Amino acid sequence: MSVEQVAKISKGKAQPYSSKYSNETYKVELAAPFQSGPFAFNAHFEFQGSRGLAIVSLHPVNGADCPSIERTLVSKYGESDPEPRRFGAYKWDDRKSNNVVRFVPNGSDCVIIYRELAARGGAKGL
Repeated sequence: MSVEQVAKISKGKAQPYSSKYSNETYKVELAAPFQSGPFAFNAHFEFQGSRGLAIVSLHPVNGADCPSIERTLVSKYGESDPEPRRFGAYKWDDRKSNNVVRFVPNGSDCVIIYRELAARGGAKGL
């Protein structure tokens, strides 16, 4: 999906965004508020050049929600792949939605990262 397509699908909620999270490979172009159950997030839409949307990352508005978010994700996806757990993170291959889902705690904050499952093998993006 292109920046324009994401903005259109969001019905104007996704707005242009400039972020310190951008790098040589991915650029955060849009951000939007997002609510999932009791949790409020700032969603960042990261694009990879002409390949389009590559990553959607959800940043909780309230970092104090991170432990509850972690429990909710473990309840939904089950135990994580073992390697990222060594570092306190979780990673799941969600074949039903064709996404790799990561939960990464960072001190008193955290982030949930979604990317296309096939993208690790060179697919065309989300």
